[in-house]
Amino acid sequence: MGWGGGLIVLIVTLSFMQCTGMFKARSTDVVFNSPLDGSVLQVEKFLERTLKDPSSFEAISWGAVEKNQNGTFRVRCQYRAKNSFGGFVIETKVFVLDSTGQVINVLTAP
Repeated sequence: MGWGGGLIVLIVTLSFMQCTGMFKARSTDVVFNSPLDGSVLQVEKFLERTLKDPSSFEAISWGAVEKNQNGTFRVRCQYRAKNSFGGFVIETKVFVLDSTGQVINVLTAP
């Protein structure tokens, strides 16, 4: 089997794993980092609704999700996106999510 056959087997295997839920987070928490790229789905959806140009969003890095003692979660994300003037800016924000996964606060990270 050459490169093409191996690539097809890999794609089919990954598709099967995705469909059967083998990529699920090990945690039972609602908020978690994706095992594939470290992203946090709820934060990505929040940014889709709030950025000036959601299609320009490009994650640079994701921090690990931290669960706070009060049941909320925190995660840092550094990303690039277009601002109101159409120029790209890099932002680093800390997103605070409640126990249901809703973003309840956004802080500018130092």
